[in-house]
Amino acid sequence: RRTTTVGLEFGGNLGAYTAWSAFAQYGSVTNDFVQGNVPRRSHWLAARDVIEVNGQPVCRDAAARAAGCVPTNLYTTVMPGQDWVDYVMPYERYEVTKNSMLNAGIGINGDLFDMWAGTVRFAAGAEWREEKLDTRDDPDTAKLNNIIWSGGNDHGLHPDMSAERRVAEVYGEVVVPLLSDLPFARKLDLEAAARYSHYSDNPSTKTWKLGMVWSPFEGLALRGVKGFSTRVPNFGE
Repeated sequence: RRTTTVGLEFGGNLGAYTAWSAFAQYGSVTNDFVQGNVPRRSHWLAARDVIEVNGQPVCRDAAARAAGCVPTNLYTTVMPGQDWVDYVMPYERYEVTKNSMLNAGIGINGDLFDMWAGTVRFAAGAEWREEKLDTRDDPDTAKLNNIIWSGGNDHGLHPDMSAERRVAEVYGEVVVPLLSDLPFARKLDLEAAARYSHYSDNPSTKTWKLGMVWSPFEGLALRGVKGFSTRVPNFGE
């Protein structure tokens, strides 16, 4: 696995009560998969078709015997020898996947105004990202055709894939103090947040959250939240 990440972040103040920040980041992960001891279908079929010749188990197919076929013993708990492994499971399978994402955003947060129970605080911003996935299966198609058993199993062909999406999002959050410094109401805050996401390859989504935080006295806080969220499928899905 090879991982690369570079990023930049900076920010500042907008007056006495508001701050801003911005960032840009690129990251990629490349995975080189090597799977050993992969069965060769024709050899596996030949090795399990066994007959007895002169009191010894041998592969039925004469051409397979001449090619070094090692018979499979299905009636033992003893591990097979290396000669059987070399004949039946000789393949290595290779696959390369690369995930990358370019991400940038800007946000502001701070105080809006004062109320009877404290200061109303907020945060808002916008983000943009581009995601890419590239998958390449083993280029040896002759080998792949000789290890595929049936669709959907571990040795099934993994199709090459090149996919990308771009996402633009805006969000906002506000915290409103309702009560403070009262008997059994040291703090009572209302929280609300929402996010809108526009996808290049999926329908747009809207998520939201509404909650309250109640602290009857110092050392105890109770939180209740109701929200709605939607997840778009990833590239594999």
